[in-house]
Amino acid sequence: MLRLISPKTNVNGVSFNRKYQALRGLEKAGFPVQVIYYNPIDDDEFYMLLKEFKPQIYFECSPSASEITKIKFIKEHCPEMRVILDFDDAPADKVLPSNPAYAYCGEAEAGEWKDRVTKALFSGYEVMFDVERNKRNNARILEMKSLADVTIVPTQRLKDEMKNKKTVIIPNTINFDLYDAYKFDTDTVRIGWVLGFSHIADWTELKDSLASVLNEHENTEFILWSNTILPLDNFPIDRVEKYDTIGVLDGYFNLFSNLNLDIGIAYVADNEFNSFKSNLKILEYGAIKAMPLASKKLYGEYIDDTVNGVVYADATDFRHKLSYYIRNAKERREIAENAFQNVKDNYNFEDVLPKYFELFLETAESV
Repeated sequence: MLRLISPKTNVNGVSFNRKYQALRGLEKAGFPVQVIYYNPIDDDEFYMLLKEFKPQIYFECSPSASEITKIKFIKEHCPEMRVILDFDDAPADKVLPSNPAYAYCGEAEAGEWKDRVTKALFSGYEVMFDVERNKRNNARILEMKSLADVTIVPTQRLKDEMKNKKTVIIPNTINFDLYDAYKFDTDTVRIGWVLGFSHIADWTELKDSLASVLNEHENTEFILWSNTILPLDNFPIDRVEKYDTIGVLDGYFNLFSNLNLDIGIAYVADNEFNSFKSNLKILEYGAIKAMPLASKKLYGEYIDDTVNGVVYADATDFRHKLSYYIRNAKERREIAENAFQNVKDNYNFEDVLPKYFELFLETAESV
């Protein structure tokens, strides 16, 4: 039995989704794997579990700065253990430390971080972050990556950026045991956008166009899934639903599936940080039969435009295309069905599940 230990972190981003799809998939498929979860803020529990279960692998995605101490402890005191990290995002040195939309901060200051983000949003970015602190935290994250025995990434571009001893590509896929594609028809067009702290610049560029379309079409509802407070000036507030990604944990997949979205927005501003994003968000939309409406800059290579998704060039193009597919339900639903089938045929988690197990086993046996 292969024993893995992993912090029970919140599912609040695509990297976390990759992690939970992998671990849940291995357990459900009957692979000889035991996953031991611990509370990341309870150090005593972590050390107790190390002693009691003697796990062979520490596995985490986008680990927080607080995990560095645990990884260093493993390296110093548990020579038989291996560390595997799974990243779906930009390397830390690509984060823009002077921009409040992309600045990292220490966990102990998370409350202050959220407060600064909120103030910056409502004051035209007049409130800036402590750039030097953010640079130090970026350095800690890079250090954590250097300590990994194996790093998993979904794209060749991310692999090329990594400086780890061993980096393996496992592409993004969808575990259909976790996502439910059931939809119920309504006369309302439900438009969803999942975004967090790192997408504040994206929100700023698109929000006026989005609000304009929502006000123009009274048969719409906007579903905002975000872990920060975003300004909703000029939005039809009575037709806005708000969900917080923080603390959802395993219930993320069930709740996401039941949003009953008709259109899913995937937009990223054109900058270096966003250029390292991957395609998992549009795959998630496809998995629940929502039509992906995505920026061409990043997602164009993954979408056959107007067939299994729709791409747009800028905020003006977004406004026109969103309005068009609100009005044209038949085309919208055909594209959503095609998006679902595309994910089912080409991005099915069953195809990569053995790769995870083989990598875990090979890494554990490399002791």
